[in-house]
Amino acid sequence: MKVLKRFSSTDWENSFYGGYHRMVNNYPVIKGCDEFRGQFSTDYGTKVLYDLTYYEREKLIKIFLNEIKKHNLLNSLVFGLDFKDLGVDKREYIFSKGSIKNCLSTLISKSGELKSLFVYFAESLSNMRLSIILNKDQSIYEALIGIEEVKPFWQNISITSFNKDGKRSLITKVIEKSTNKAIFTKKEIEYANTFKKLLDVNFDKGIIKNTNLLTGKLDVRKLAESQSGYMPIYYSLEEFERMKPFRVALLIDESGSMDYTYKAPTAQTLANVLYLTFKDLLPAQNLSIFGHSGENDPELRIYKGFEEDFECYEERSARMFVNRCQNYDGPIVERIYEKYLKGSDTNNLFIVISDGQPAGYLYGSQSDYVDLKKIIEKIRRENIVTLGIGINYYNMDFYKYSTTMRVPQQTIESCIEKFAKTINNVVKQEFS
Repeated sequence: MKVLKRFSSTDWENSFYGGYHRMVNNYPVIKGCDEFRGQFSTDYGTKVLYDLTYYEREKLIKIFLNEIKKHNLLNSLVFGLDFKDLGVDKREYIFSKGSIKNCLSTLISKSGELKSLFVYFAESLSNMRLSIILNKDQSIYEALIGIEEVKPFWQNISITSFNKDGKRSLITKVIEKSTNKAIFTKKEIEYANTFKKLLDVNFDKGIIKNTNLLTGKLDVRKLAESQSGYMPIYYSLEEFERMKPFRVALLIDESGSMDYTYKAPTAQTLANVLYLTFKDLLPAQNLSIFGHSGENDPELRIYKGFEEDFECYEERSARMFVNRCQNYDGPIVERIYEKYLKGSDTNNLFIVISDGQPAGYLYGSQSDYVDLKKIIEKIRRENIVTLGIGINYYNMDFYKYSTTMRVPQQTIESCIEKFAKTINNVVKQEFS
């Protein structure tokens, strides 16, 4: 069987779906196949690896499996199935690439509008290593039969209508406290101490001496020069602000793509280091820490609100990155602005840690990316300073200030000086 490799001629990029990103994200949520794993070869999987986000790659495999079930191709898929035992009670089932290619060929001929999706990613899918690990007493057929679509909670809505007219909700969730407080690692504490030494943040009042005044304190050094009469031989001491007070709001992207190449642990370590750093520089009411993800709807997670004590973060941070789904940047950033930053009498520094642009269910098109840029620009006009920290992502220039790190090649330790230099520049330009 010859797998089709040519680009589709059906003009699906301009179809209702709006291209393969929209096609993948518009497909209903699928349950029952989270345990299936597809590994794409760098030789044959470049379209999948470079064109899709981590979450979209997982979703593509789920779509493939669900379509196989819908078209009664399960027997074809398991033909030539291999397995290997993993310890006493586990077994890994490995699907034959020949069977995958045969199923893919049938889907391309039967799947209607999805045909273009399977044609475009045919080479990547037909050469992936597809497997699942089950208990030895579990049947592979039971696992495959359990795959099914979950209907969305809402339909026929505008892509950008989050939290408007009740059409789509934005969930704000205060994270439950863990029974155990976070135990920061020795390295995190060490990085935070280094960070504090490098930061030029000082809220102590300065004193300036105004001389040659006609009234005030007597300047004894001027007595010898004084003549009879009313002479400017007095001075005064006045306090001045070395730095304007400011608040910090930190937002961490907890989407599924952050699970790739050490990004999630790097982001959590960075969040802990920034928390430990600002904890010693700011009062509790001037620091807040948020996370965000969400499956069908954006979910804003509060790890520490402005009104809460520092300990709240320590009691909640262990729950960070436990539910990695989508990346609804725009509505999340706008919610933080509207509810927590807008109208504040204090200057605000809004720091966003992320690995990519908007992506989500019915969300993530070019227009949504433009909307995010407009939201950031609106925030900037309100004199809220924005700083984007990209993890393996370099398109952060819509934030007023930005910096990046590439993991695993770069570590927090190797980037501390760069991050401190960036924040010092922000402070000098905006708050001094």
